[in-house]
Amino acid sequence: MKFLIVVLQCIALTAFSQNIDSIITKESIYNNVSFLASDSLKGRLTGSFGGMVAANHIKQFFSNNGIKPIHVFPNYYDSFTVNNKITGLNVVGAIKGYGSDSLLIVSAHYDHIGAGANHLTKALPQNGDDIYNGANDNATGTAAMMELAKYYAASRENYYTIIFVAFAAEEMGLLGSTHFASKMDKPGLIKAVINLEMLGRPHNNRQCFYTGFVPYKTIRRINNYIQSKMAVNNFLTTDPFPLQNLQMRSDHYPFAYKGFDTFTIMATAPDDMYYHSVNDETETIDFEFLLFAVRNIAAAVEYFGN
Repeated sequence: MKFLIVVLQCIALTAFSQNIDSIITKESIYNNVSFLASDSLKGRLTGSFGGMVAANHIKQFFSNNGIKPIHVFPNYYDSFTVNNKITGLNVVGAIKGYGSDSLLIVSAHYDHIGAGANHLTKALPQNGDDIYNGANDNATGTAAMMELAKYYAASRENYYTIIFVAFAAEEMGLLGSTHFASKMDKPGLIKAVINLEMLGRPHNNRQCFYTGFVPYKTIRRINNYIQSKMAVNNFLTTDPFPLQNLQMRSDHYPFAYKGFDTFTIMATAPDDMYYHSVNDETETIDFEFLLFAVRNIAAAVEYFGN
């Protein structure tokens, strides 16, 4: 009997990993990161033309891959106003669960800090370059979220409905996620919020870390689940930078007091040399690690989604 259990576990692991390998690809991740971090988008400042182009790119990706709009945002956009001056656009899509209307939210912020010496950068160009491309912060997290959405749209293996959100105005103080969280009037329906942030330059080459509001026993169960599906040990570790107060600095935070597990998965140290630098370019991203991370995060999502 023990031998049979081991065989069945190996079959399940192989089927899951092969399915992920065929859907979540390095080419797709690279294409989305490089587009979002291109000079033409001028740093994706919320309210800018580049920010709107980025939002439309995510919307079209959702539409092309079978991620549907939800009834309250029929055109995928959840709009809000910043300082009565500019419009922010959260991009929202969903994969309906096959067994429950309860929700799992997977998110990432797609905005960055723009170009030139604006009110966010307050900096000067370096060697003639004044575009803060934000490849790691947070084109990587956004591309990861998009790839997970594509995977679940293709596999249809989620028991709970999964909402995928690309937040605007994170760099302005978590404004997009705060706006979206304020609309969650039935928090009891939400199983968890998994936010993705800065995944492209790993602090540890085989692990990500988490920060937020989730019991360690839950993380231990997630790691066990990832191991059963992907044969990777201890993929998620505790936050190695407790003095940086990361649990209050990412888009999981506005959901923290609504009564469910809410946390951010990261890979890059907060004192990364390219953080908020014009040198945060696509060429600095470790795409092999990013692919590895996204595939393992897919298993973490499945832990909650099922």
